[in-house]
Amino acid sequence: MIGQKIKKAIEKSDYSPDQVAAHADMSVANLYKIYKRDSIESRYLVKIAQILELPYSYFLDEDAELSQSASGSNIQQATKVGQNHQSINVGMSAADCVQKLEALQEKYALLEKVVDEKERTIKILLKE
Repeated sequence: MIGQKIKKAIEKSDYSPDQVAAHADMSVANLYKIYKRDSIESRYLVKIAQILELPYSYFLDEDAELSQSASGSNIQQATKVGQNHQSINVGMSAADCVQKLEALQEKYALLEKVVDEKERTIKILLKE
């Protein structure tokens, strides 16, 4: 059940339900209702997956298991390294990282528009 997967992922993350709900632009009460359902609007799923740093497909795959590395521990380690003024070699220059990040942000924005457009199409087809 997708709601239970979302609940478990939030419990294993460093985020509270309040933080996840705020990021997904929903009330905490609505998030708790989702825990009991087997469906969710894609706009909420995308935002929940984003804050939990999980691919949204994780929630759709019944056989997927949440690993410790997928729950954000790598991000925590990187944050600790940054606080200690250490560096991590990622195999590319800072400029390349910035360029790749900007490209990914553009791609993400485009994908959000595609999801929104598909949501509108579904609503039209369902005559909501």
